[in-house]
Amino acid sequence: MESVILVIQLIVALAIVAVVLVQPAEDAGFVGGSGSMSNLGATRTKGDALSRITGYLGAVFFISSLALALLAEHHGPAKSILDVGTGQKTVQKLVPVKKAEPEKAVPAKPAPEQKRPSAPISK
Repeated sequence: MESVILVIQLIVALAIVAVVLVQPAEDAGFVGGSGSMSNLGATRTKGDALSRITGYLGAVFFISSLALALLAEHHGPAKSILDVGTGQKTVQKLVPVKKAEPEKAVPAKPAPEQKRPSAPISK
């Protein structure tokens, strides 16, 4: 079910991009074009088919996003691919470990005495 909704959302997202790119640019937007006030008193016409399709696609995208969020909420914690095995359970046998005997201390060899260089003593 989740993969079906995800595919629908992907198709709707691509359709929204395509429909928005096909729509003509309007000069009455935020930037406004040349800055004339000629369209200030004009009545707005009803949206054409492309703007209505954009609205419907946006609503479907919103609903599919909510559905995916609700489906993801009911899943348990994510599992690793490595955790999913062939269905066979492996049983590990516990083997008693022998305690290691303490090692006998070996006396360290004394460092050989270094000869000091001899220098004549001045009087």
